[in-house]
Amino acid sequence: MFFGTLALAVSGSFIGCKDYDDDIQVINERLASSEAAMNDVKTTLASGDWVKSVESTTNGIVINMGSGKSFNITN
Repeated sequence: MFFGTLALAVSGSFIGCKDYDDDIQVINERLASSEAAMNDVKTTLASGDWVKSVESTTNGIVINMGSGKSFNITN
C-alpha cells in the first residue's frame, strides 16, 4: 500500500512538470530573439556606427543609431 501511494505521488509530480513545457519554450524563444537583436547591435557598433538615442516604449526600448538604423528590443 505504501509503494502504491508513493508510485501515485511520483507519477503525479511528473505530469505536473509537463504543464510548464510550453511556457518554457515561449521564454526560450523570446530570449533567443532578444539575444539576436543584441548581437545585431554589437555588430553595428563594431562596424563603427554609434548610438544616437535610446527611447523607451511600452514593451521595451528602441535603439537609434547614427546611420539611421534602429533596433527594437522588447521585454
